[in-house]
Amino acid sequence: MNEALNTDTLISQLLKGDAQLSDEQHDAFLTKDRQLYATLLRLPNLLPETAVAIIQRLLAVTETTPGNHVEKTQRLQEDKLIVEVLPHLPVATVLQGFSKLVERRVNNQRTSGWIRAYIFGAPQLESWAVTHRRALRKLTCHALGNPVTLTCLHKFAQDEKNEKDEKTTAYLRHYVLRYAKKMPR
Repeated sequence: MNEALNTDTLISQLLKGDAQLSDEQHDAFLTKDRQLYATLLRLPNLLPETAVAIIQRLLAVTETTPGNHVEKTQRLQEDKLIVEVLPHLPVATVLQGFSKLVERRVNNQRTSGWIRAYIFGAPQLESWAVTHRRALRKLTCHALGNPVTLTCLHKFAQDEKNEKDEKTTAYLRHYVLRYAKKMPR
């Protein structure tokens, strides 16, 4: 980390809710100590925007150094932290954070998995479809890919006679319904 980033001072300010990290501080913190950086998500007074910025970087940066991927145990620890924090953040802030990942063209399995799980696993999805339609459309297309998104839309829009079609149900379950809390029968 550069000399301008005093981690002790910064963490004490974050604990008090007095500070927000700059992009340079986020990047330096992540580079210096990824595990400590991820643990910042546990701070009680962390601003939602800062939490989302941390989550964005954890999802976008897949290598500790060029050619060295983040270890699976580290990813699992980060995922546990993200699971703890994500439901308590404002929906608009999370959707905006995921949208920034899409704009930056972050396209890895972990990121698209988190987007799918957040959207399709949310009990409030129906109300979000009204209030956050544009963001949901953009995120869904990114997370599933355009061909899968269009196919799913087509299958959801089919007549009721096709609801019993096992191939349709299997396709939808594989790409969308598996993220729902309660799987339809």
